[in-house]
Amino acid sequence: MSYTISAVIVTYNRKELLLKNILSCQEQKRPLDKIIIIDNHSTDGTRDYIFKEIDKSYYDKIDYVYLDENVGGSGGFSFGVKYAYEKGYDFIWLMDDDGRPWDENTLQNLELYIKNNHLYNTPVMINSLVQCDEENLTFGEFQDGEIIYHKNQIKYDELKGHCSLFNGTLISKELVKKIGIPRDDYFIKGDEKEYFARTLKNGIFTTTVVNSLYYHPSPIKWDESITIFGKTIFNNIEPGWKEYYNMRNVCLNNKLYQKNSSVVNFKNYIKRCLKILVYGENKAYLLRMVTIAYNHSKKGYTGKYFLPNGQVNPDWVPQTI
Repeated sequence: MSYTISAVIVTYNRKELLLKNILSCQEQKRPLDKIIIIDNHSTDGTRDYIFKEIDKSYYDKIDYVYLDENVGGSGGFSFGVKYAYEKGYDFIWLMDDDGRPWDENTLQNLELYIKNNHLYNTPVMINSLVQCDEENLTFGEFQDGEIIYHKNQIKYDELKGHCSLFNGTLISKELVKKIGIPRDDYFIKGDEKEYFARTLKNGIFTTTVVNSLYYHPSPIKWDESITIFGKTIFNNIEPGWKEYYNMRNVCLNNKLYQKNSSVVNFKNYIKRCLKILVYGENKAYLLRMVTIAYNHSKKGYTGKYFLPNGQVNPDWVPQTI
């Protein structure tokens, strides 16, 4: 029996990177049944560029959806999963525009894992191993209770109970049927962690398949690190508006899924402030942004509060989790 697989790629103003992703998807030994592009209202001519650069024979393989506004990664993945699910695809392969399959075997090895482990017709979430180069893991992977960052540290063929959403993440329609679609109200940051936490809460099988490789650039500045009490602290400070969403949404997820979340969130806030004091260039501004985020999380606020230009969204209406 054959099963259908669609890719869902969320994009915004990264037409060259998106093209690389699409071309990598085209090269997969296990052909995709459809590539669904969710364009978050790009302003750089993404659609025209893509259809100019790809072969016309591949046009019918692509559903290109241009949204009326930029709803962020959260809104894009929520819309994309709902779209693919309603189209009836058996599996949905999730990724953003600046990542891509590492080689032609990426999807094939995921499907082989599903076949060999009899995971058809079940709620399931499996991920490729996400790396930024031959040696380093992009976001780190959980193994034996700790986070590892180097590929040569991996001991197993799979890392059960861990996925790096949404970077080559394959989910079944049965999973969507059971837990729903990703949240659309986080804008960016944390929506993938919430979806993963929801998956675990519902007892759904998750794993990272080590022989299926996926590329994504690292947010970590590897050459900027310090060691305190034997622990290496990396510089992953981002622009202020992204720091806002990271702090707010991580704290919201803790409220939803962590015991003693108020204590956990306060510690998280203090740690981020300390990292900003070490690495941040505009420290006062960054501290202000994470403080606003922390206070908003205590009130349970969601939605698009800060725009990418750092200004407050004039159309923001408070929503709560």
